[in-house]
Amino acid sequence: MGESFVAHESVLGNVLLGIEPTRFGWLRRSQMEALARPTLSALGLGDVPLDMPAGRLPIAAQQLVEIARALVTKSKVVILDEPTSSLTEVDVKRLFEVMRELKARGHALIYISHFLNEVRAIADTMTVLRDGTKVGERPVAGVTDDEIVSMMVGREIGDLYPRRPHTPGEAILRIDGLAGTKSPVEATLEVCRGEVVGIASEHDDVAGTTRGANKIFCFTLDGIRFCHMGDFGQAALRPEQLEAIGEVDVLFVPAGGGPTIGGDSAAAAVRAIAPRVVVPMHYRTPRVNFLDPPDEFVAALGMPVTEVGASEAEVDGATEGVVLFSAP
Repeated sequence: MGESFVAHESVLGNVLLGIEPTRFGWLRRSQMEALARPTLSALGLGDVPLDMPAGRLPIAAQQLVEIARALVTKSKVVILDEPTSSLTEVDVKRLFEVMRELKARGHALIYISHFLNEVRAIADTMTVLRDGTKVGERPVAGVTDDEIVSMMVGREIGDLYPRRPHTPGEAILRIDGLAGTKSPVEATLEVCRGEVVGIASEHDDVAGTTRGANKIFCFTLDGIRFCHMGDFGQAALRPEQLEAIGEVDVLFVPAGGGPTIGGDSAAAAVRAIAPRVVVPMHYRTPRVNFLDPPDEFVAALGMPVTEVGASEAEVDGATEGVVLFSAP
């Protein structure tokens, strides 16, 4: 979010930030609502409570609140700088619909992005900057991707993704015949030194996932057993997963809701694994505006919470369950 967005302020306060109507020093609430509500409704936020802290809204809705503020101030030019970097595909489509509506009303939109497909989907003309200098301006319909990339890098692009000779080193991880109760039937994997290996999957109704692959990584480092649940998508761990995980000293668990498991499910996973130290991931902090705050997770877990800096966690001294949150 930009500097004009205040997470702990209400939606209404954000829309009218710095331009609040007053009388004798007192805010005129009814006039504020009369200014904000029609604009929010036009952006699809008509049902959002005006008193709700704006930081509790999804990222896409927060961006629309900022756009609402620009419209209330009767701005004719709206600048959007990398607005889709943390949005889902559905949110991107909704944002583009709003932008097209604003364009139809006569607003000028400056859209800054490095995603060429988005530029083609929403822009009429494009300008390329390199090292702070304008190097080209073209109608979007009349320029190819190769021409755009050439302007961006300052040279002709013969092969955008050239293959380079590479000889992998020795195998450092082998998995043979990995099978689950229903899936996978048989999976074999070999990872060699110097390789980058990606693991992905579609949604798996059999496994009960809500998004992508269920990636659980367990390893031991200096005698400490770590378990990292990645973007875990199940509502609960299965018995065979718990058996494979075993005893854990430090558990990294997604606890931010949204694309990851929610607070209750994350708390259930912690209770099932029973680690000495829990490090929640993917939640919202004053510095990182990502997913939901971890309040639901902390309440459901009922364990002591300690805020630590980057190098302050003492795992060896943790004999009972402790939750460690990184300091913002």
